[in-house]
Formats: sequence, structure tokens, C-alpha cells
Amino acid sequence: MATSRSFALSVSLSALLAAFCSSPPAEGETFNLELKRIERWNRNDEESQKDPFFLYRETGGQSFSRDEGTPEAKKDDGFVTTIHKEPSEYKCERPFRGVARLGEDLYGFTLDSTDLFNNGYHLLHFDFNRNGDLTDDEVVEAVVQDEDRRRIVQTSEKQDWGPEQLTGAPDTPEAGDRKTAWASLTEDDQEEWLVLYYHGPVDVRSVKVHETYNPGAVSKVCVFDSEGVEQIVWSGTDPTSPDGEMGVSEIPIETGCRIDRIKIYLDSVNTAGWNEIDAVGLVDASGETHWAIRAEASSCYTSGFFEFFRSNESSHVNREFPRLDVKVTSGSDEIDYAFFFQVYSSIYRGEERNSYAYASLISAVYREGEATLDGVRRKIVLLDYDSNARFGDPFEVIKLDMDSENQVWPKGGDMVVLDPDLSNREMWWGVHGRKERHYLSKMLRIGDRFYNLSVSPSGATMTLEASTLPLGFVQNPNLYSAVVYGEFGLLKIEGATSEAVPLPAGDWRLLSCQIDGATSAKRETPVLPGPITMNPRTFVQASGAAKSPTTTVVAGKTVHIPFGPPYRALVTVGDRRYPRTDGKVELAMILVGSASEVCTSAYVDGAMPPQPTFSIAAPDGKIVQRGSFEYG
Repeated sequence: MATSRSFALSVSLSALLAAFCSSPPAEGETFNLELKRIERWNRNDEESQKDPFFLYRETGGQSFSRDEGTPEAKKDDGFVTTIHKEPSEYKCERPFRGVARLGEDLYGFTLDSTDLFNNGYHLLHFDFNRNGDLTDDEVVEAVVQDEDRRRIVQTSEKQDWGPEQLTGAPDTPEAGDRKTAWASLTEDDQEEWLVLYYHGPVDVRSVKVHETYNPGAVSKVCVFDSEGVEQIVWSGTDPTSPDGEMGVSEIPIETGCRIDRIKIYLDSVNTAGWNEIDAVGLVDASGETHWAIRAEASSCYTSGFFEFFRSNESSHVNREFPRLDVKVTSGSDEIDYAFFFQVYSSIYRGEERNSYAYASLISAVYREGEATLDGVRRKIVLLDYDSNARFGDPFEVIKLDMDSENQVWPKGGDMVVLDPDLSNREMWWGVHGRKERHYLSKMLRIGDRFYNLSVSPSGATMTLEASTLPLGFVQNPNLYSAVVYGEFGLLKIEGATSEAVPLPAGDWRLLSCQIDGATSAKRETPVLPGPITMNPRTFVQASGAAKSPTTTVVAGKTVHIPFGPPYRALVTVGDRRYPRTDGKVELAMILVGSASEVCTSAYVDGAMPPQPTFSIAAPDGKIVQRGSFEYG
């Protein structure tokens, strides 16, 4: 009897699979998609918590750049063939010129400013009527923004490992070679010194030196008399041992006077490695610690690089414009298109060659419609994800040659949002950030069925036709979302642990994936009205590689599709794109999954995990170098 029941169960499962794989296809439908516009969103406005368009705002955009180190921008991007007449005179010396492609045509523009340093590019000349004349269109002014949001910074910036890193309170909490601390130009070639300046004279009782890498080099502390002559107030052995990874050396001193600057000497020659210092504080009679407001050094690791950061005032200004509406020919249709435009400028006084700006044109429209598929009414939203006023651009797969793993990446294209849940305010980026998002491609998975998809160039109509391709199944031991690609385009699939997920028969390769893990932090689904949030999540995202294996799906069969753990660390020495000539090497690390996919991000309870650490040992086992990798 047991054998008979087992046989009957086997027959039933086979029949079920056969029935599923050969079930009558669901009916398809051609339907219209209505064009809708998105209002400009003031992120500082409380009304943004009720923003009904938040899920449709995350799109790509057209990008334009202006680098003062390149030839005159007027000669770039086909501007001279698109625009034949400009304003006779601009208000700034460096107008920003560019050309955007919308639908079937090119649109030239220039950005101008009455005060580029303080206001950024806040005037836009755009050839709305596409006649090549920028003088007969109304000049658009950037929206008024509060100062904190508009201006990012207008002070000298800190260079990595520069003396500026010595100013302020300590900000390097972990030991290692960190760019947030000062480092000398060479490891052990010469004695080094630091001069620190403070607000007002301080009645100093001790000096605190925060040493974060290869400590133990402090050898002497000096102050300056009224004539500016150095006076030694301490010399000896650094209280922090060179055998430690980091430490704080508090050195008692007696000056006999109040001081506003101090000089520290480092015996770098006899203390191996870069002796990095994060901050130097002066402790007064009341126990209060005063931190440096300015610093100088005998050398720094980035000497000769980015010197303009130290010596020149800079401004970094972001300007946004109101929503811009324009008639556009898309395919054979004329549509009422709209877009947002913003520009960021980084200006250095006296160092124009290091100044630059970049602008973005971002779609402010989407299309929305409904279709009845397999008896279920579906809401479908089409996003002009590449912001070019064409809604029928499929995503393509490209190979990135800039890394040793030859990652594959989705390029361009538009996006489908299936049955959007706008009451759920949780928002993570990318196609894996929300289950409703899908790349526009040849096919679309809706539930357990697949549909051939076609869209008119203007996006006015969409056709979903039930696919008749035979289906097989794939399994993966993780809770996942993945995008695979093959002869039938790009398809997004999702599965629970070892769940058999249907996929058309054929050869498929991994484009990207997200592996979800357990999250200990409390999760609450944010609802409307309320702020857009990124709930604590634990996950790893990865992009496929050119060498990721092909998974062959056979009709009616279940196969394993590889990706996810175990992960291995791959460390490379140097970067072939930027070879160094100073005798130093750089280490880079990536995590590679079981299908050769390269991890691109990782979060544990909504936060990035601690930075990976490393140590380098000599053949005899002695540790000669320690450090950590930085994300990015």
C-alpha cells in the first residue's frame, strides 16, 4: 500500500506540473495609458508627507557637465548645430551650455547667473519652441530656496590626510589608515612637526594628542613666546606605546603663560609607518578641552594634490527650477511633456580650472492605465525612467570593463510599476527596492504568468499578450529578488527559500539580485500620510558578472539557479586605470558570491556593517601593516 500511495503521489505531482506548464494562456489586452504630470516637490514642506507621486519620482535623468579644465563648452554636445542665436551678453563670464534630447528632437539651453559664486546658476535659457533661438523664450529663474539647502558649503574643504584633519574634535573612532586623520607625505623619511592654532589664549595644563595609526612618535612639545620663538615645554618618550593600534597621549605641561598655538614634533624616522594624528586638544585649568581651529604641518600625504582646497574660498551651490512644460514629438505623437531641471556648481575663487558644474533633466510625467489580465484588474504605471520623453525604451545589459570582475549592468530604458501601493511609504532604491518595479523589456511577469510586452514610443498604448512559451522552474536557497536576462529580455523574479519559481524555458543569466536576511530591528510599514522612510532591513545586493554561469531552464523541470552565499573576499593590489608612480600601492576588496556576482551594497538592520579590516604579515608571521577598507 505504501508503494501504491507513493506512486499515486508521484503521478499527481507530474500531472500538476504538466497541467501548469500547458495551461491555457491568459488573455492579453491593449489599453491606453494617460499622461499625468508630477508637481514640484519642496522637500522642506510638510505637505511633502502627503506627496502622492513619491514612488514615481525615482527615475534616472539626462546629465550634463561643465568642467573648466576642458575646452569651451559651447563646442560640445552639438550645441553649435542646434542653437544659432544666443543672448548678446550673459551676466556671468562662464555660461553653462548644453543640449538635451527629448523625443525625436534636440533642445539647446544655457545656464547663467548674476553672481555665480554666491547664487550658482539660477537663470535658464531653454529653447522651448525648438527654433534654435534662445532669445525668444522666456528666461526661467530658479526657485527660491532656504540658505541651508541651497548652499552646501562656502568654506575651505578638508583634504584627505591633510593638516585640516587636525582641526576640531576627534572624528576618527577606529584605528587604521583613515583619511580623517593627518598623515605625513612619507612614512619614515624625516622628523615631522605640527603647529596647531586655538581660539583665544588658553591657560594650558596638558596636551591631548589623539593618535590613530602607528602611535608612539610624539617626541617634543613647544610653545611660542611673544617674539614667536619656540620654547620646549616637554620632551621625552610618547606615553602611547608604538605596539598599540591607537591611543590618546595626555602630556602635562607648564607654560607660565596663556597660549593660542602649540607645536608638536614627531620622531617619525624611528617610529615605523605613517604616524597619523586625528586631533590635538589643550586642557585648561578647569578641565575643559579646546580643539584646534587651524593647523599646519611639515608635510602631508596629499601634498601636491588639491592644494586649492586649502588656499581658496569655495562655494558649492545647488539650484532647482520650477517644473518646465514643453510640447515634444515622441514617435508620431505630439505630447505635453514636463521635466524638472537642477544644476550644481562648485566654484573656487582664483582657481577657475578646478571649478565645475553639472546639471540634470529629470522627467516630471508618468503614464497610468488599467488592464484586466486573467480576470484580475491591474493598475499599470509607465515611467519615463531615462527622461527622454520616449516611454518605450527597453533596458539593455552592458558589461563594465572598469573592474576585474567585468560586472554586467542595466543601461537606460524605462520602467513599469505594477499595482503600485502608494499607501506604503517605505522607499529603497532600484528595481529591488520595491516589489512593484520592473524593467521595461520584452516580457513582464505578473503573478505566475508571463506576458509579451510592447509599448508605443510615446507610451500612449501598451499591449500585454499572454506568452505561450513553455515554463520550467528555478530554485535558490535564499529569500531573494533577482533580475535575469536572456533571449526573452530582462525578467524580475522573486522567491522564498527553495521555492520553485516559474521561468520560461531557455538560457538565463544573472543581472542583479538582492538576498534578504533576518532583521532584529522593529519594522513598521509607514503609511500615507507620513514621511518617506527606509525601514531597517538586512540585505545584500549584487550585480552579475560576465562570467556568471548560464542557467538552462527546461520545460516542466526544476533547476538550481546560483547566486548568493557563500561570499568570498577578493583583494586586488593597485588600480590599472590610475597607476601610481610614488612607490605606494593601494588595496581594494570586493565580495563575490556563488555565481561570481559582485556585492554592491550590504545593510544590517538598516545600517552598513563595520568596515572590513586587514593585516599584512611577513613570512615569519610578524604583522607589518594593519588597516581597514572604506566603503566605496
